[in-house]
Amino acid sequence: MRTIQRTSKFLLAMVAMLAVSFTASAYEVQVLTGDGSESKAMESGNYDVAIKRLERRTRHDSPTIDIQLTNLCTAYVVTGQFEEARDVCDRAVEADGDYVGTAHNSRAVLHALTGDYVAALGDFDKAADETNYPVPRTNYGDNAPSMQRFSTPQADV
Repeated sequence: MRTIQRTSKFLLAMVAMLAVSFTASAYEVQVLTGDGSESKAMESGNYDVAIKRLERRTRHDSPTIDIQLTNLCTAYVVTGQFEEARDVCDRAVEADGDYVGTAHNSRAVLHALTGDYVAALGDFDKAADETNYPVPRTNYGDNAPSMQRFSTPQADV
């Protein structure tokens, strides 16, 4: 019975995704914003600066590497740098931090914009299933990242 429900859910999601792919020209991604200079650059739309800073920060492990990788993934997707985004988005998901749902969402948008709708559905499903998406502010106090939505570039897929 559970298999039938999962299959039905998958088929409905597939139909919805295909309908969206032909009617929508943009997807939404979320950026985890905080006090860092790269967050401020992303908030102001200065993605080149944000990418340079995030590339430097993600060379070394840190307690917030999952957030940094997720934001770098999102910045690459928003700017249409899909080849660069692939490895970074995978690393963000593998970091499996508190905001892994956001990483799955950004990677799903990458897959959708590059025409891999099956992979996109899988990541959208994982993002939706994350119970920690987003983690309550009580876990972080005033240092909790917040989320800001950005539209992705239009792409013919």
